[in-house]
Amino acid sequence: MSLLKDLHFMIKTKIGFDDMSKIKIKKEIFINVGPKETRVALRENGILSEIFWEKRDTGRLAGSIYKGKVSRVVPGIQAAFVDIGLKKNAYLSLQDVEFLEEDIIGDGEIKKIRAFNPEKNILKKNQEILVQIAKEPLGDKGARLTTHIALPGRYLVFMPMEDHVGISRKIESEEERARLRKILKEIKPQGKGIIIRTVAGKRSKKDFLKDIQFLSKLWNKIQMVSNSVRAPYLIHQDLGIIFRVIRDILSFDVVKLVIDSHSEFEEIIEFLSYVQPGLKSRVEFYQGEEPLFSFYGIEHEIFEALNRKVKLKCGGHIVIDETEALVSIDVNSGKFIGRKDLEETALKTNLEAAVEIAKQIRLRDLGGIIILDFIDMEKEENKNKVLATFREALKNDRSRTNVVAYGKLGLIEMTRKRSRPSLEKLLGEVCPCCRGEGIVKPPSVIAGEIFNEIKHKKFDQLTKKVLVKVNNQVAVYVLREAISELRYLEKLLNRDIFIKADKDMNIENYEIIQQKEVKFYEKSSH
Repeated sequence: MSLLKDLHFMIKTKIGFDDMSKIKIKKEIFINVGPKETRVALRENGILSEIFWEKRDTGRLAGSIYKGKVSRVVPGIQAAFVDIGLKKNAYLSLQDVEFLEEDIIGDGEIKKIRAFNPEKNILKKNQEILVQIAKEPLGDKGARLTTHIALPGRYLVFMPMEDHVGISRKIESEEERARLRKILKEIKPQGKGIIIRTVAGKRSKKDFLKDIQFLSKLWNKIQMVSNSVRAPYLIHQDLGIIFRVIRDILSFDVVKLVIDSHSEFEEIIEFLSYVQPGLKSRVEFYQGEEPLFSFYGIEHEIFEALNRKVKLKCGGHIVIDETEALVSIDVNSGKFIGRKDLEETALKTNLEAAVEIAKQIRLRDLGGIIILDFIDMEKEENKNKVLATFREALKNDRSRTNVVAYGKLGLIEMTRKRSRPSLEKLLGEVCPCCRGEGIVKPPSVIAGEIFNEIKHKKFDQLTKKVLVKVNNQVAVYVLREAISELRYLEKLLNRDIFIKADKDMNIENYEIIQQKEVKFYEKSSH
């Protein structure tokens, strides 16, 4: 069952919302490898939960380690701008740059501690410094840096520059946390830091030692390279998207992983043979004629994730607006009318909206400050139910979140860690007509919508030819980049499909025309 179905079931049977955590989640991973980009979709209980997109020419910047050169120090904002070789200088908060200083503790004992002192000039212009990208460039803003280097492994994160230990908050069992704390005391290298990841639950001491050994060697290599090069220089880049997914998401909770590239399929099998042989049987190579994402209906789910308005099963809806400063989400009852009174209507709509909002935040990868405007309710008990339901629904989100209770204005405020562009920023393009005041869907998304509509359109039996009028950009994309999908549709429908470019047509508009005879258009698949 989906979370929404589970929610309806709980309302009908009066199951407490504390029991939501007992719902078993069925996870599936789908990987589409294209010539220019790789896409990864994560489904939970048959519903798209997360989508990852990586272009071959740019790759992923977050997590990469650079030797940078300080280009400017701005004491007024306690920040430095660092040249790491990108188009725009990266931002480094001076509060992130800690240094060792002496601290006198009991009986005159002197101990070295890490501290920040704004009165001390820690960085100087042209100084070279080892940094890691914490947040990718977003819009006009450059990348955000940190000096707290973190190297993720399969079961733990190794922090070679700070003495710290931690266990993922999502490991909730006190018995398991106690077991992990005991292991941490035995294996933690002196002066180094370790954070146990969520996937590490019930893993053995041997598994952790393998991670530490590998990551320690990696850190030694990073230091050696850093000492031998001049800034700016890329020293270490995190894994590509496919193997990040293998490392961070693939576990025994995942019932299957489907990939449409045979070479990448073989590499995954080889990798799992060393690290987790028991998972090899769950990896499948997709060999169907129809594109992977189209066959499993993922393309359609991606298109829907770009809609501003999201309908709820009860008849209400939520509206999501992403701005430069924050994200606002508004809940409306719409057509839904409760059986008793306004308070009941508001509660039922808000409960369903709470689950859907958590899903949409994760799917769209919304980050920063998020303001939630639920329908007003009078009873404090009902407000607490909505807040508890929302917090419970957020537990599946791998990004760090912090939810604040209802404020004076009756709004719920939250923050979510943002390290990359949201789905809208990733797939949307600045409109050439409005000069950035809004966004339009790119040709690839429009083409997908056209294919999806043609595939499900009920054509007249006498119709043997279909004419599609589109904007020039969409026509070029279809005939150059998506010709295989077009040929597949022609074969599936047993009809010829012709593409006609219209330079005056809006890029998001198109027209599908059924024709009995076409004389003046060259067949697109030739």
